[in-house]
Amino acid sequence: MKKTRAIFDEMEWLNNELMIMAAHRYCLGRQSYIVSSCIDWLNAHWSKFSDKSQILLLRDTLLALMDRLAGSETVDAPLWKEFCEQHWRELTPINQENIISMLSHRNVSWPLSTGVELWPHNMEKEK
Repeated sequence: MKKTRAIFDEMEWLNNELMIMAAHRYCLGRQSYIVSSCIDWLNAHWSKFSDKSQILLLRDTLLALMDRLAGSETVDAPLWKEFCEQHWRELTPINQENIISMLSHRNVSWPLSTGVELWPHNMEKEK
């Protein structure tokens, strides 16, 4: 019985993490009140997410910002950028490096004020 409950709890946790990703991706491109509601909810629960989920949430948001697909450039994108700035500083250096590696193939500017340059970073790894 206990083993079954443990498996159920793990499945429930995985499904919750999956639903967080789905809701976040839905909200990313929107231009409505849902953006600030989503960001408020993510901020309130951030510490409960696994490292993997935090990395994927930030990677997807940064990618949307880089592609200019994070909603309105004057309303929604600044909210997503602020969200990323806040949580980027909370990541461990190795998790920051993981995200940079995931996005280093992009030939666009880094959207945060952290000073990361993707192309020189990518070129250094090739040497």
